[in-house]
Order: sequence, then structure tokens, then C-alpha cells
Amino acid sequence: MYSNKKINAVLSDLEPKNVFYFFEEICRIPHGSGNTKAISDYLRDFAVERSLDYYQDDLNNVIIYKNMDCDDEGIIDNKSYFNDEPIILQGHMDMVCEKSPESSKNMEIDALDLVVDGDFISADGTSLGADNGIAIAMMLAILDDDELDLPSIEAVFTADEEIGLIGAEGLDLSNLSGRSLINLDSELEGYLVVSCAGGNRLDVRIPLDYYDLDDGLIGDDYNLIEVYIDGLKGGHSGIEINKGLANANKLIAEMLAILNDSVDIKLINIEGGNADNAIPTEAKCAFLAKVDEVKDIVEEYGLRVNSEVFDLEEDFSLEFRASEISKWDVLSSGVLSDETRDNVIGFLNAVPNGVCK
Repeated sequence: MYSNKKINAVLSDLEPKNVFYFFEEICRIPHGSGNTKAISDYLRDFAVERSLDYYQDDLNNVIIYKNMDCDDEGIIDNKSYFNDEPIILQGHMDMVCEKSPESSKNMEIDALDLVVDGDFISADGTSLGADNGIAIAMMLAILDDDELDLPSIEAVFTADEEIGLIGAEGLDLSNLSGRSLINLDSELEGYLVVSCAGGNRLDVRIPLDYYDLDDGLIGDDYNLIEVYIDGLKGGHSGIEINKGLANANKLIAEMLAILNDSVDIKLINIEGGNADNAIPTEAKCAFLAKVDEVKDIVEEYGLRVNSEVFDLEEDFSLEFRASEISKWDVLSSGVLSDETRDNVIGFLNAVPNGVCK
């Protein structure tokens, strides 16, 4: 379910009006990757309300046909006065859901809060989803306009593109008759792209072994240390990956490696990033160590990174916190063994980051 509370018509004065009307409608419906049922049903209802034939599958893909006749067995006639084959327009309905640390937005159920600043549209505290919401809006505006002289249109709205082209991969192509496709997922207006970079997701599992805190390995002079890195710009791992932006996960891993080579730390956990196609903007870790052995190392690392990335990451911050071990509830499960600690830190530092080739 999602909240159907109407958002203010922030974009009503923008041209072309119908495109931005539909874009604002889309922003009212949560549509993060893996959460596309509501937006898929919205597209289906759009077709029904306009008596347009449509196809919807179990993956939430939707195809809407214009200037074509279809029956239960598929396409039977091209009604356009054009003699050409249908044109396929394609965009994806899911967005990458990112939000700032201070945002209370629940992006699974809440509408976006749109902001217009000059020539730019953004969402307050969250990602906007213009990738690929603006394509969906343009396609709906075309389908909605009965005054346009159009060829036959097969408008294809695919699901879960951002997490691996899942919808496109599972789409039954027998429901399409066109042989020319315009994908509306480029970045620069006025340009045509004939090929693009691909992506590959790899899930890695590292066996975890733990110490029991009662086994005497942790001295009384150890403290709970927490380190927070945030304020980084982040961005799409496809579009911004070539800009040299900092990766919070890689920074926290590098810092842990420096510590691990110098002093004894007992690692508890590492967390960072929200999506596998977004550059992490924040990360944190917790470990046990002696404050006087690690504090200067961590702070010197923060100063060094700040000097290295300041031109691109002027809001970078690193925060060091120390407290009594007893204040950390998770310690009841123990801390990672030295071997596991070394494996995790080594792996995170070895993983490539940035443009590979």
C-alpha cells in the first residue's frame, strides 16, 4: 500500500504541461526497485481509462498499445495510417531510492516532495527518480494525446531495471510486433545513444567466526569505538562513476586496514551504502580497541582524506566516538575473530572501485 494523499501541484506551470503532470503523478506513487506493483497498476489503469489495449505480466511489466487492435491472442492489426511497423517506446518504471540521513521519508509508502529551483527539479531529502520517471511521463503524454499524428505505438514499461534488468529479461516478446525501439533512458537531451555500459552484480558471502567476550581476550582497558563517515555526494554508479567521487565503504575499509596493521582491534560490524548501483555516501563501523592507540590514527586519516577529496567532496566528515563496552548491546553475540576480521577488511580493500575498463 502507499499513501494516496495528493501532493501539491508543484510542476503545474512547467512546459510541456502534460509531461510534467504525469511526472508529478508518478512521484506520488512509490516505485523503488522491487516495489513496482502500485506503479504497474497505475499504468494498467491509465490504459483502461483511455480504452487502450494493454498487457501486464507477473513481473509488473506493462505494454500499452496505441493505433493497434489486439485480442486475447495478441496483436491483430496496425490501425495507423502509417504503413510502417509499430514503433516501440521503452522506459523503466523503477527508481533508485536514496535519502539523506536526516530524512524521515518512508520511500516504500510515501510520495516524494518535489522542489523547483530555476531550471532544476529535485526531491526534498531523497532521490527524484527522473531516471526513468521522465521517460514514463513522456510516454504517457504521447499515449494521452489524440491530436498527435502517430504511427502505431507499443509503449513498453519494464520493471526492476535498476537491480538487474529483471523486467526486461523476463518480458514475453511475443506481445510485441515492432522491430524499431527507442529506449528513453539516456542522460543528455538531443543525443542518440547506440550502445551503453553494462553491469554485473556479484553476491559474496564470507564465513563469520566470533569470539565470546567471556573468554578473556578483551582487556579491561578496551573501549567501544565507533567511526562514522558521511557527507559524500554519491550518485549513480553508471553516470557518476568516472568523476572520482569518494566511496564511503572504501574509505572505512581503508581506515580499518591502517588500524589493523598498527594496533589490535576487535571488529564488531561494518555498514554502508543503500543500493548496489549507487555510490555509498555514508558508512560506519564499530570495533573494540584502546582509545589512546587508535584515536590519533583515525583522526589523522580523516584529515588526510579531507585534503585529498576536498575539491570534489567538500562536505566529507569523519566522526570518532568512544564509550564503555557495556553500552553496546550487540556485544552479547561476541566480536569477529581475528581471521574473519582480516578476511573482511582485506576483501573490502581488494574490491575494485571506479571505472574498470
